[in-house]
Amino acid sequence: MEFDKAIHPDLTESFLMRLEKFSEKDKAFLRKVMFFADNAHAEQCRKSGEPYIIHPIAVAKTLVDIGMDVPTIAAGLLHDVLEDTDYKFMDIESMFSKEIASLVDGVTKIRNIDVTSKSEQESQTIRKMFFAMVDDPRVIIIKLADKLHNMRTLKYLTSQRAREIAFECLDVYAPLSDRLGINMLKVRLEDEAFRVIKPDAYKQIEDYISEQSDAQEKFLEDVRDTIIRNLSVFGIDSGIIKIYSRVKHMYSIYQKMRRRGREVTQIQDIYGMRIICNSIVECYTILGLIHELWTPVDAHFKDYIAVPKANNYQSLHTTVVVNDKKKAKQLEIQIRTYDMDAVANFGVASHWAYKAESGREKAVGGWKEAEDKERFLKLINRMRNWQEEIKESDNFMEDITSNLLKDTIVVFTPKGKPIELPLGSTALDFAYAIHSEVGNKCQMAKANGNIIALSEPLKNTNIVEIITSQNAAPRENWLKYAFTQSARRKIKSYLNKHDSSIMFTKDLVVKNLDKTIGQKADPISVKTDEAKKERSAVSSEKVKTEVETSKSTDSLSVGADKNMMISFAKCCHPVKGDPIIGYVSRGRGVIVHRKNCPNIPNMAEIKDRMISVSWDDDRPSNIYKFKIVSKRISDLFGEIESAVKKHNGNLLEGRLEDNDGVMLCGTFKLEVPANISSKKIIRAISAIPSVDAINLL
Repeated sequence: MEFDKAIHPDLTESFLMRLEKFSEKDKAFLRKVMFFADNAHAEQCRKSGEPYIIHPIAVAKTLVDIGMDVPTIAAGLLHDVLEDTDYKFMDIESMFSKEIASLVDGVTKIRNIDVTSKSEQESQTIRKMFFAMVDDPRVIIIKLADKLHNMRTLKYLTSQRAREIAFECLDVYAPLSDRLGINMLKVRLEDEAFRVIKPDAYKQIEDYISEQSDAQEKFLEDVRDTIIRNLSVFGIDSGIIKIYSRVKHMYSIYQKMRRRGREVTQIQDIYGMRIICNSIVECYTILGLIHELWTPVDAHFKDYIAVPKANNYQSLHTTVVVNDKKKAKQLEIQIRTYDMDAVANFGVASHWAYKAESGREKAVGGWKEAEDKERFLKLINRMRNWQEEIKESDNFMEDITSNLLKDTIVVFTPKGKPIELPLGSTALDFAYAIHSEVGNKCQMAKANGNIIALSEPLKNTNIVEIITSQNAAPRENWLKYAFTQSARRKIKSYLNKHDSSIMFTKDLVVKNLDKTIGQKADPISVKTDEAKKERSAVSSEKVKTEVETSKSTDSLSVGADKNMMISFAKCCHPVKGDPIIGYVSRGRGVIVHRKNCPNIPNMAEIKDRMISVSWDDDRPSNIYKFKIVSKRISDLFGEIESAVKKHNGNLLEGRLEDNDGVMLCGTFKLEVPANISSKKIIRAISAIPSVDAINLL
């Protein structure tokens, strides 16, 4: 059925006016789609009381703003039709196209499934979209535009529901925008979520920026004029260079405040400047000019042109000290080409950038066609890797928020091949990312030529070498060393095939739980997967509620009994004696981190989900540190761990150095029961045939 007029012509006309760059044929098609959507939602209203068509139009406008193609914009107009009306997939297909119908179906929420809450339904819907976007990434771009408008209308929901959606936005949708390189959507999603979660802080920053705007505008204009006057000295035509200033978005300013422990009035780099030029040579030439004009702050220089981010972002970042009325100010300046700027703002969306040509649409992208194809294929491969990571996940939301959507690092093989891994990944994760057999035969690892423990987190740009041996094989403790779900799944697969008796348990306890959740705690004994899932969901919800209401400072104690409600963070591997803090996750209860964990700054801005935790002291133990010299063997770490386990101890940390190619020298931190003396441990380790010497430090 076709409709030749709109129910709300004032709203539909405002959208049609945005289509001036489109061909007449495409305008006519989108008008037809919009009239259909307006009529399909004719009897529906938003919670605000406004006509429902306001929402699909807002989504479609965002898609136009980021330069999407006609089928994507059409799907944006229709994205709620399958979910909220009686129309079916075949109706959309017959009236418009199978391509558009598939995009709409990919965004449609999962219904009629056995779920216990809205959050579980949303989790299943996100899972569906993750699989759909491998076939067509435009699905997730539509969803991000949909989420942005919903974030802007949260005031019509209850405060509790609005905060839940805002947290979900920060956990999933904003990071996903970042991974896809769509910075325009990322910053808007973050700011909208921040406005809901921390309204007072948002207002404070907003007011300060407003107060400073006039003075800052004059300062930045002077800097811009100085750069333009000096460009010709370096042989660059200022007429083809674009220079503009900007205010950093609210949430990023707030993160700086949290990381540095400062008030907004103490943050200097709230404003920034961006210079857009034609070539990479010009980028570095302009960088030299900037550093000649003003003193650079060494620690703040980043070269993302030489080493791009995982989402293909490229730019030079430098911070310089500029005098403003005899007062020194720090100013961040970003320098990149026009092509790089398109990728930085629109990311993967650039692949479908609309261009009217000969009455038809053509995807031209924000970069050259060959580069576009290469980067697009790289994105698809990355999405396939994501799909592989989550397809067997027991806890989908936790896996994507703690692994896939967290910050990443790029490390290199000895031959220079870049490998992207989640921040917190270890040498073992790297080995399994290369190939399953490399992981299974991993004997030891080197980073930048130095031997490191398999459990040691890698650093960005490390050159990592894996030394394999036919005698090496996965051990149970490797499950503790691996950070990524992919590596853990491969280790478990090997262990299940070769030793069916191996079980992985958590050595944890919750004390004072009656104070924390209002009832007496008892050990959790899980008999079935269904019971485990039910108890875990109940427990995590109670903990979350308590954290948000009481903010108890001594509510949890980690120690001896088994309880599925607490787990140790894989990114920092806290051990008894470390200063720790708890993070209330979605679906896994409280995750315990070291207080100095590198991921804490990324979570600390949301106080509502942090909780104080302490170690349980019911089982006294001692921690010893030893220096050990040994002949080279395939798994010294495993031998030492086996020796210590005979006395109910644990290997907490270890670091090895290759002295002369024959001998290994390293330090090891061990935890043993208080009734076991250091002498017993020395005798146990000395019994290892390869060990030549051991000394207590």
